[in-house]
Amino acid sequence: MRLLRCLAVMYVLLGTCHARSPEYYQTINRVTWLSTNHSRYRGQPLSLAFEVGFERLGSISYEWIEPPSTPPNIYEDFLRRHGEGIQHIGVPVDDLSQATAAYEKLGFPVWQAGAWGDIGKPNSGQYHYMDTDKIGGVSVELIHAY
Repeated sequence: MRLLRCLAVMYVLLGTCHARSPEYYQTINRVTWLSTNHSRYRGQPLSLAFEVGFERLGSISYEWIEPPSTPPNIYEDFLRRHGEGIQHIGVPVDDLSQATAAYEKLGFPVWQAGAWGDIGKPNSGQYHYMDTDKIGGVSVELIHAY
């Protein structure tokens, strides 16, 4: 099992990085996520199913992702380039278009994008992974929840 630790960089910055046994990861609340709503990878349509687990430690949320090798996706790209590790940091934003434009102005295009739920209604949202890999190996995920 290959896992990506997402958002965990905050945990490391707090100086409390703990190794866990493989059995521990089996206890995390896991779901199969089907990414089809408005999903794009490098501008092309993307239909992707992957395993994801969610964990919370205090005020920090963690995502544990087990991606498929195909179709091409940001998670598999990370594994090929860096091996297992911290793939992205999620940043909540009030205006996804404005935040995306600010990153693009700095030379960081959208790498992968998508949505969940019925966009614009409660319990839905949109996200853009910005291609910041070249400046540290970790992507920024801009997240707008409704």
